[in-house]
Amino acid sequence: MNTILVIEDELFIRENLLELLQAEGYAAINAPDGRAGFALAQEHQPDLIICDLMMPKMDGHAVLDAVRNDPSLADTPFIFLTARADKRDLREGMTRGADDYLTKPFRLEDVLSAVETQLQKHQVLEERANERMTELRRTLSHSLPHEFRTPLSSVLALTQVLLELDEEMEAADRQAMLKDIYGSTKRLERLVENYLLFADLELAVADAEHRRTHYTRQAHVPAAALQEQIQTMAEAVGRTADVTTDVSPVAVQIPPTHLSKIVRELVDNALKFSEAGDAIHVMLHLDAAASSSEHTEAQAVLTVADAGQGIADEEIARLEAFTQFRREQNEQQGLGLGLAIAERLARVYEGDLRLHRAAQNGTEVTVRLPSVPAPVAPGAPETAEAHHQ
Repeated sequence: MNTILVIEDELFIRENLLELLQAEGYAAINAPDGRAGFALAQEHQPDLIICDLMMPKMDGHAVLDAVRNDPSLADTPFIFLTARADKRDLREGMTRGADDYLTKPFRLEDVLSAVETQLQKHQVLEERANERMTELRRTLSHSLPHEFRTPLSSVLALTQVLLELDEEMEAADRQAMLKDIYGSTKRLERLVENYLLFADLELAVADAEHRRTHYTRQAHVPAAALQEQIQTMAEAVGRTADVTTDVSPVAVQIPPTHLSKIVRELVDNALKFSEAGDAIHVMLHLDAAASSSEHTEAQAVLTVADAGQGIADEEIARLEAFTQFRREQNEQQGLGLGLAIAERLARVYEGDLRLHRAAQNGTEVTVRLPSVPAPVAPGAPETAEAHHQ
């Protein structure tokens, strides 16, 4: 039986709603003001909350904020009731996280319809979340041990050989083994760093206070650093002829280390899932339309496009962390966290990441990040012309 919490200061409306909900088989509880209502929500953990907007002690917006900031209640469906029909109130409620908005006077059957719709929607979301969790557990049980054991086994085996045969080995052989050990250790280091970063980003996405404390904006112009980073990555795999860039001197409001991490993961994916000779293009520019709007924050747009094997629409739709598509045909090192980390980094800085299938072949990833117009240094070109790395 679903429990519905009604927070409404008008006794007549509250009693009518309780009678209706109980007649439909719901367990209904109620409170006459926001403060008492939030206390009841914490105590009873209702399946849905119906809340008036204008109330004494604690208004509806304050109740909604408290609910969304409480981890045990954050996902609870929330329906506003109000006599105020101003569109600004509607917009503010939805922005704060309300699921529906009913204006007084209303028909009781409309309230019942809204309740049923939100409960069904919430059930579908819960079922999908459970399916994703089951798939995540399956993927982790398969890939995590393999990804950690492979480099660790290499380190242990090579170290044992060095310990047992060190005096008999040629210097060149010893040097080759040490390089292999170093490479395996760096692979382990990246796995651990990515896993820890992803866990912290998951916390930041869910916890506004953690996000404000650990992910503060930092404006900088990354053009030169990005050019150098991308060139180094292309040189490391012998593909300088494949990679081109068009990087404008845009000021991006994200710490340099986190922007560098986004670029590394996206360019690394483009290099992994394309062949030598396939073109890869990286572009950074200011979105002129966004920056000229008085209501929209300026945005920097980072695009990484490749002409590789591409990704199917159904794969884009179910993109998750710890997922490496077509692993049996195209197995690569790693936990499949790269895109998930890039997406969450963009999100915690109030941007977004979108994945597209190219018209012909290949994949295009677009990341939008907050920006401010940056003055061009004296003598510097307006943009960096596209060129081979």
